[in-house]
Amino acid sequence: MADKITFKSVPAAGCAALAVCAGLAIYSCQFGPFWTNATKDRLLASAVLSNGSELFLSEHWAGNLVEPYAVRFYRLDRDDKIYVCFLGDEYSHWWGSKLTPSREFNAVNLIAFGETQGTYSVSNGFVWFDSNKTTRTNWFIDGVRVNTDIPEFVMSRMHIRNGEKAPRSGAATGDSPKTRE
Repeated sequence: MADKITFKSVPAAGCAALAVCAGLAIYSCQFGPFWTNATKDRLLASAVLSNGSELFLSEHWAGNLVEPYAVRFYRLDRDDKIYVCFLGDEYSHWWGSKLTPSREFNAVNLIAFGETQGTYSVSNGFVWFDSNKTTRTNWFIDGVRVNTDIPEFVMSRMHIRNGEKAPRSGAATGDSPKTRE
């Protein structure tokens, strides 16, 4: 005779399913969608300013499980100079990130978590709407004073814009891209 399903076994299976769902929800809130690689640079949003500069909002794996991402703006100017604006180093995934036009010239508003976080402009960097946070400056990535990794999606866009073939991940040198010489 086959085993009967009893009411005692149903709550245990329900609790296990609920625990798995809760675990996936917590993981997604902290690290973003679970079907993507949490440790790879992510492009959250992009926009083109009226002067032709391209903006990329990215999150970079910071290696901390509690606050795993560093959030940065990268700006690719028409002359291929790349600037970075460090928004912060201790964030969870920025859900719903998007860039919308601002009333200011060459500026965009950053929306994340359903509300406007601040305004990015070429002249001022990033100005938070929360007055308790400090303004973030634009830094030219020159490889000397400012030497930081440039995400592959920014480098690829620069090569494509110049009519070149975009480099593959892990270029011939094996180095991560830093600055264009």
